[in-house]
Amino acid sequence: VNQDFFKGLSNIERVIVYGHSFYEIDWPYMSEIVKQIGKNKPWIISYHEENDLIHIASFIKAHDLKNVKKFLW
Repeated sequence: VNQDFFKGLSNIERVIVYGHSFYEIDWPYMSEIVKQIGKNKPWIISYHEENDLIHIASFIKAHDLKNVKKFLW
């Protein structure tokens, strides 16, 4: 993990995610973002099909994200 990159994320106001499946294999990267910005910042997450919502919900719950909007893309 590139710690310098992730440490530079601390001033981010919101996260917008397009085309990411949120499978657990990708969680370390996304988890590091949560670690750097906190769980209260807004996340706006796209999904392509209903099945994606299962993976997104798992990530949200596991990371206790507080401010998430999802949209079909």
